[in-house]
Amino acid sequence: MKSNQIRELEADLRIARAAITELQMDSVRLTDKCKDLESRNATLYEELSLSQAGKKSPDEYAKAAKNERPTTTYFKGADNVLSNMYHGEGINIRMYGHDFPSSEHLFQWQKAIENDDEDTAEKILREPNPFRAKTLGEGVTIKPGWNETGAMKKAIRAKADHVSEFRDHLTKDKNVLVENTPDPKWGRGMNGKGENKMGKILMDIRGELGGK
Repeated sequence: MKSNQIRELEADLRIARAAITELQMDSVRLTDKCKDLESRNATLYEELSLSQAGKKSPDEYAKAAKNERPTTTYFKGADNVLSNMYHGEGINIRMYGHDFPSSEHLFQWQKAIENDDEDTAEKILREPNPFRAKTLGEGVTIKPGWNETGAMKKAIRAKADHVSEFRDHLTKDKNVLVENTPDPKWGRGMNGKGENKMGKILMDIRGELGGK
């Protein structure tokens, strides 16, 4: 019993640390945003000066800048439909004979099953919270050669098949998609130089569904 309580406390601690890290990431993101706005202001001032000298009109410069800079959609958290953590009433992903309340649950369950950890897989099925499901999955020992990206794509395709709100949002959003978390692999990372694997997978699935 004490051992279970200790594991639960450790899981809560990891979740708390992740929340603190996300707050730090938000601070970094706001700082980057301020710097970006300052840079854009300087650029617009220069463009306006040139336009007054007979080079181009402000509208022409604005149009050119818009075409050159891709628009980005940042996502994260349980309330954003693009996020793996999105869950709630009416959200149900049916796969492998089980019902999953989020794509994070499905991904972590696949991780456990495909790496021969049936005990953890059962715990994930019983856990209603996607953040806790992720914490459980992080304890799985990964076998060499396990296809992590393939498992995530399966989870996202299943989410698109069973959650119409997600499918509609994904196919209609034409922007570059970025998971706005400090995770250096799945998200943009603390310094904005993360791999953003989650955003890339979403854009891949969007292409498969006919979106661009």
